[in-house]
Amino acid sequence: MLLDDVKQLDEQQLDKIKLYSAVVTQKTRVLELCFALPNEIDDELQVKIATLCQEKVKNKFDVQARFVKDYLDEDIAKNTFIKYIKESFGFLSTKIDTDKIFVKNDNDVFVITMTVTPEFMQMLEQNEFIAKATEYFESVTNYNVKIKYDVIENTVDMQELMRQTGVMRDTQMTKSLFKPQRKINVDNVEPYINKFAKDKAGQEKIIKEKPQYIIDIIQAEKSVTVCGRVESTKEVVTPNGFVIFKFDIADFTGKIGVIVFSDEKIYLRLKEIVVGDELLLSGQVKENSYSQELELNASRICRCKILDDDYDKKETRPVPDDYVIIVPEPFVLNAQENLFEQKQVPKAMQGKTFVVFDFETTGKSHIINKIIELGAVRLVDGKIVDTFSTMVNPECRIPAEITRLTGITDSMVENAPTFPEIIADFYKFCYGATLVAHNIEFDSGFLKFNTKDSGFVFNHPQIDTLALSRKYFRSLTGGAEAPHNFKLGTLADFFDVRRENAHRAVDDSIMAADVFCKLIELGAEI
Repeated sequence: MLLDDVKQLDEQQLDKIKLYSAVVTQKTRVLELCFALPNEIDDELQVKIATLCQEKVKNKFDVQARFVKDYLDEDIAKNTFIKYIKESFGFLSTKIDTDKIFVKNDNDVFVITMTVTPEFMQMLEQNEFIAKATEYFESVTNYNVKIKYDVIENTVDMQELMRQTGVMRDTQMTKSLFKPQRKINVDNVEPYINKFAKDKAGQEKIIKEKPQYIIDIIQAEKSVTVCGRVESTKEVVTPNGFVIFKFDIADFTGKIGVIVFSDEKIYLRLKEIVVGDELLLSGQVKENSYSQELELNASRICRCKILDDDYDKKETRPVPDDYVIIVPEPFVLNAQENLFEQKQVPKAMQGKTFVVFDFETTGKSHIINKIIELGAVRLVDGKIVDTFSTMVNPECRIPAEITRLTGITDSMVENAPTFPEIIADFYKFCYGATLVAHNIEFDSGFLKFNTKDSGFVFNHPQIDTLALSRKYFRSLTGGAEAPHNFKLGTLADFFDVRRENAHRAVDDSIMAADVFCKLIELGAEI
């Protein structure tokens, strides 16, 4: 073992040395080793350790050795513990509530307490969790760490939990088998940025590979091709003046962070990339050493048009004569604020109907997550006239983090209709209207995916208040400084429109409708 060989260099000084981390960078062929010791050691001994490590890897990598003073506090202990769970027990990590992990320093013994149910503790014990986690801490620090369970009454369906963890484990092992069939079709591919290859005329070559689903990227890979719409662009300037471009790219299955290392030749072209652009990208997927999230180091970028599996070309069923399950209700407020009251309704809204809608869901991917609430309002001549609101039974358990965010519990959706049962009513509510949502790409993805086999085609014109806000904010507000983000709540605060229960579908729809009306009133073009 490497540490045993290192200790032999000077057993007295290196008796308690630990290998805190080892990180390999394939591109540069560098192996970075971080050693932790209770006390500092002299430079000469550090060189000896680095030389020995270089010999052990037989020149396959260039070894860089770092030495830090062994240190542990309650926050570091908790973060190290959570990181270990994610790396070594990934199929259970989503079922462990990190808010219920507590660390206390008891006379230099760090006691880590996990709150678990009896059944879940049994699952952990079957995997020798405490023994393995304790052994891990012993390998990275000299501090004493004790891990124990705080057992509480079972509040979850453990049979369902075991089924889900089994599915997660199986999914991680088998997803790669489906990659050849899971491709996205793109059109109008135009060369944009290619850091390496050009054709004989000196022009960037287009990417010919078909892009895969982002959700299928489950580990670092040599090279992948993906496509999607750009989100949240930013530049990062390093201390030496080097510019790194970062943005998220999202398809209808998920999202991944993208980094592009800039030089003078491509800097101005990268500056042209804006939120909403549809791009086809190719590059290497790596794990961010800080966030542990996968990110794409893009080397080739093309502009493209993402095709939507001919959803819009399907023949739609007739509009239902009557509402069957969900009947709209008139929007009545004693002090209803009409943004256009005693003002002329902008031409863009005169005689037109808009349906502003919002979903609450069990997660961000419409492929694997479910809708749990639908809220919508109908705007006619700039005034809310009807609301459409219902809980939706997802036919699965709602994750704890979603309940904390939305307040929606399993009992609240237990007797609610399923989404297929309310599609016809929602189609009737939306008929003849333009659909509006804040970040409509998200809600529209769930809507189209969950209605594609229903016979009702939601191919209505669409408006995104998020894109509208980003595009027109400065011009509409007389050059006012943009808010720190363009989330719905932030815009509602800025425009001083009503805010009720955030992260509840119908209330978010009302808030989005008010923001939409405000943008149109100020002169945004639609």
